[in-house]
Formats: sequence, C-alpha cells, structure tokens
Amino acid sequence: MTPTGEIVTVPRSLMCPHMAHGRFPARATTTTRDLTELEVAALYEQRREVLSASDDSEILSAFVEPAQEIPSRVGVGRMRSSVVPFGTPRHPSGAWLKAPLEKGATDSLPILDGVVMQKLTASTRDRFSEWEARGTMGWQTCWIGDPFGPGGDSTVFSAATCTHDLRLSFATVMRLDAPGGRVAYEQIWAVEVMRAIAFAGSFLSEVPGVTMLRLDLGLQGLDGSVSSASSHGHAFSPSLTMVTDTDTDYRERVEAGTHECEDDPRSPARDLLDRLFASFLSKSQDPFTRIAP
Repeated sequence: MTPTGEIVTVPRSLMCPHMAHGRFPARATTTTRDLTELEVAALYEQRREVLSASDDSEILSAFVEPAQEIPSRVGVGRMRSSVVPFGTPRHPSGAWLKAPLEKGATDSLPILDGVVMQKLTASTRDRFSEWEARGTMGWQTCWIGDPFGPGGDSTVFSAATCTHDLRLSFATVMRLDAPGGRVAYEQIWAVEVMRAIAFAGSFLSEVPGVTMLRLDLGLQGLDGSVSSASSHGHAFSPSLTMVTDTDTDYRERVEAGTHECEDDPRSPARDLLDRLFASFLSKSQDPFTRIAP
C-alpha cells in the first residue's frame, strides 16, 4: 500500500528470481526477506523449465490414478485434476511427507472458509486430513462423504495422491441422479476444484523455490444433466438447458502462482471451469457468486 492508501498489486513473474541491489527479495507475509541459496537455485531451475515448456503436452499427463477403484457409469460425474510445480522441487522433509501433507490440509481450511459458505465446506473439512504411504511412489488419501449433510443422497468419493517429486493428483466422483432427472451440481464441482487448489497452494508454498504451478482439470459424465440453479435439484422440464460434450471429457489447463492458489483459489478455479459453466448457465447463475459466504 502506498503512502496515499492505494493498493499496489505486483503480478507473478515467470522469470523469477529477480535481483535488486545485489539481493533476491521475497514476500514473507507482510514483510520482505531475502531468498536462500537453495531457493534461488530452485527458481532458476523453474525458469529453465518455463522457458522450455511445451504448450502441446497432453492435459492430465501427470495425473496418477488413485489406488482405489473409481466408479465410471451413467449418472456419475467424475473429476480428475493434477497440480504440478515447475522445476525439480524437493520438499524440506524429503520422502517423509505425511506430516507436511496433513498440515497443508489444515492450513487450507481457513482459505476455503473465506470463499465458500460454511454449509458447503462442512463436508470437505476432513478431506486430505489423513495420508498414508503408497508404496515407494509417494502418499495417498481417500475420503467418502455426503456434500449435502445428513439425509442427503449424493455421495462423494474423493482420493488424492502425492508423488515424491511433488506432483499432486485429485479424483472426485459424485452421483448425479435425482428423482425425475440428473443434476449437474455445478456448485459442488466449484468447491471441489477450489478445495484441491487451496490445499496444493498451502502444501507447496512450504517448498523452496516453488512459485509457479500447472493446473490440469478433466470432468466427464455430466451429459444430460441440468444445473442446480435452474432445477433446484428436483424441478425438471424440457426447457432447461442441459450439459453437453462432457462424455468426451471436458479438459482445461491453466498456470497459477503458488501463493495465488494459497491465498485465494477462486481465480484459477474460474479459469479452469468458466468455459464449462458458460455452456449451460447464465451469468446470473455464476456458481462462484452463489456459493460465496
């Protein structure tokens, strides 16, 4: 903030680290600190990867299927996403990632509470809270819950994997069938995406030199469903716009800063989902506005 009270926004840079007066400054909450030698080396490695990155790499090529079997049938929506840090990062805890992953889950909860109403985050509070080793690949977690609280009928299955090179993969499956039709539950998918992004930002912000992330999303199985905003979950009519094209797997990729994901996951989540939401929702039905606290 300037002396006149104006807020100055500094955009993320793909070319960091940047030297100033013989030092490499970095944000540290509300102050500034100097990067360590390890962080500077990691950021130069990230810069090299950014400059050599290929834009035509396959979306979700870094995704790791969960160890648990995921149902895939009519009436089930399936989301897969991956978060990959640029460079060749190494976590300070090495291969012992259970505690850092569980800390990332705890640290990300206030972030989600700040952007999503509590009744929609209640079912996600235990998400990613207990991790166990997945052989020599890395770590994994699995969760089953009900997004609508006691008495609801739309069970969610969620699993996540973290490899030792810090690639994060998330899988979510949700039943869409309702009496009389199929509901897209677009607000729940928005929460799921933001939950994964906030967690990834919180966990990876502890890794020296990780400032840029590649976010991939795939969503399928929503064909023939109508929005929650239009149907209210139960009122169906032929005039309602249905989701199309997702049986062939809706896919999107964006790049975002680690601290951007940690501080406010709404912007990268919008970039991942807006093309889908615009295909069957009006602007007034924007899920990110409807689920805000």
